[in-house]
Amino acid sequence: AVAGALRACAAAGARRVVVAGVSQGGAKALQVALQWHSLGLPAGLRLAGVVSVSGWLPASVRERAIAHGAPVLLVHAAADEVVSVQRMRRARDELQARARHFPDT
Repeated sequence: AVAGALRACAAAGARRVVVAGVSQGGAKALQVALQWHSLGLPAGLRLAGVVSVSGWLPASVRERAIAHGAPVLLVHAAADEVVSVQRMRRARDELQARARHFPDT
């Protein structure tokens, strides 16, 4: 569904997009950013940024790097009772470690 929406953005003339979400949507935004090159998107569509609010890094995308070196904003409320802030901190730590080991492609 997300890839289809991104293709529609490209068809409407978009060349850069930001993916964003809250909670599970935040996890999905990170997943899309990490799987960008395997989504079959038009070559001219670039990831401009990622926003994940109270999200986490899905296990399905371990060992990948964010497409195009796009900036990432991770936001989490310390009082969130559904998603622990520790999950976001782990996501931050993993993304920072990957950024040092994966070249931009």
